[in-house]
Amino acid sequence: MENKNISNGWAYAAVGVTIAGCLDFNPVTIMGYLLSIFTIVDAILLKDEKVPNSPSWLWFLIPPVYYYKRQKVLGQSMALFYTILITYLAWIFINLIKMIILQLAIAQALE
Repeated sequence: MENKNISNGWAYAAVGVTIAGCLDFNPVTIMGYLLSIFTIVDAILLKDEKVPNSPSWLWFLIPPVYYYKRQKVLGQSMALFYTILITYLAWIFINLIKMIILQLAIAQALE
């Protein structure tokens, strides 16, 4: 696969923006958009290289599933998948906590 290094670069960039997204205070950020773009580009590169059973770009909607399928198809270490999974779940948890705190603050202000 000629573009293997390019494809892996996009995958590692997706990990970076997922981690950075956990540090952001806004639940819908440029980090989420970048993660989607990086995942789609990675999927397109895999399709261009005609990697058999490569995951569809539509899995960008659920990044951990895409990266699980990607790592299995390429026979690579699952470390990338686990990093995406943990940071994605952390991002969801952090934003859930922020929403709860905001709702409590609004309830306090209305009393």
